[in-house]
Amino acid sequence: MTEKEYPIPDGESGENEQSAQASAGQTPEAQGTSGQTPAEQPASSGKTLNEILFGVKPEPKPEEKKSDPAASLYDEEDEDEEESAPTLNEIFFGKGKKKKKRERLENVPDNYVPDFLEMTIQSCVKPLEMRFSQINGCYKKAPVAYRSYTYINSVVEGVIPPERYSFAADETERGVRLSGWTIAGAIEAIKKFDGAGRNVEFVSARVTPRLVREVDFYGYIKAILEKNDFSEPEKLCLEFPRTVLYEDEEKVRAALLAMKLLKVKTMLAGFGEKDCPITPLFDLPFDFVIISPWLIPLSVERKRKAAFGELVSLLSALGIGIVFDGVKTDEQLTALARTDGFGYIPSPAYEGEVTHGRLRMPVDEALLQSEEEEV
Repeated sequence: MTEKEYPIPDGESGENEQSAQASAGQTPEAQGTSGQTPAEQPASSGKTLNEILFGVKPEPKPEEKKSDPAASLYDEEDEDEEESAPTLNEIFFGKGKKKKKRERLENVPDNYVPDFLEMTIQSCVKPLEMRFSQINGCYKKAPVAYRSYTYINSVVEGVIPPERYSFAADETERGVRLSGWTIAGAIEAIKKFDGAGRNVEFVSARVTPRLVREVDFYGYIKAILEKNDFSEPEKLCLEFPRTVLYEDEEKVRAALLAMKLLKVKTMLAGFGEKDCPITPLFDLPFDFVIISPWLIPLSVERKRKAAFGELVSLLSALGIGIVFDGVKTDEQLTALARTDGFGYIPSPAYEGEVTHGRLRMPVDEALLQSEEEEV
């Protein structure tokens, strides 16, 4: 497959060179959601929301029909349903089910769906927002690293967490651009931590497996580092979803080895899910894995805690650092502290003595967290 070229985002705005050449309506980006103040209103960039999020709109595939852009407003399963707003996939990723009764849409203007995008722009809501969850040391029980999450703010769908869109976005070119924006955002956060005197092991940035499949991965990441004038690549950690294990193994291995040359860390998320095989990890040199929340209770179950410990020991023997996601109790914390784990992410349902910061917080709030254990 011929490698594709994608624009390289910078850390200040998350935009890319191609989107800077496009022209469209006003986009007053301002404050969106939690932890930010109205005073933090960036200047208007003069881009459409599509350009802000994903750069220049990709050419439609030959099989896609452009003559009926509003046909996605009706649900195939309920033909008599009244006109409704487009779905999340249709707004952000151009996907939708095949619909019936298109003759009912004759009076819908061609720009009906783009109007919803313009509504988000005119609402002064920042369309993309990064939040950060602390990864606490298993022994220290204070932040040693941060995992980032990219939220989409929409006047139609509200605040959209990555769990709702990321896997759909992974299969689109816009998902590739979103990955670049996320990497640039993580770099910007690292610079802020450094400026505040905070010593963090890494900040993660989720990337789509499509990058491994379609681009010169080494060249793409190196270009982002250079464009953002970033001299601490060892503090950046690229987080891959577990679906990367179903890509061509040689390409994935080459991409991971290339990141070691750049000193950029890599991490596999979702380890322990039913569709996440373990055998590829014998050949794929990930630096870290995030163990799925559903496995964490096994660490204290009488009949299964030994097997859980053996699994952790196996990963450690492979040279992989372990992040435990979704810790709920102090009993689990005590059990995990006996392992060789790197750190843990507390569950929103955590009930224990350790004081954790708010989960998925803005970077300015994360900067205020103490590096010492709080009990």
